[in-house]
Amino acid sequence: MEKLGSEYSNLTYLRNNENKGTSAVLNQAIEASTGEWIFVLDDDDVIFQRTLLNFAKTINEHGEKHSWFTFDFIRGNENLQYLVGQDYYG
Repeated sequence: MEKLGSEYSNLTYLRNNENKGTSAVLNQAIEASTGEWIFVLDDDDVIFQRTLLNFAKTINEHGEKHSWFTFDFIRGNENLQYLVGQDYYG
């Protein structure tokens, strides 16, 4: 595993030299993390501008009662155009 530097001291970028599979790399990320929260964003995902702000607000308001959260997702094509009727929900 290669650990690359970042211009943001509070972020860590991890890269494996070989494909280890989703579960293994998520476990590596959890082990390497030093923060309070983990946000997983796959390479084919896009988040909206205020997504992390809204996640943080929800966690701060309800984190005492719950240890993890999932949210609804909308589907889009490779041009980020909304695909009607293909949403899925957490």
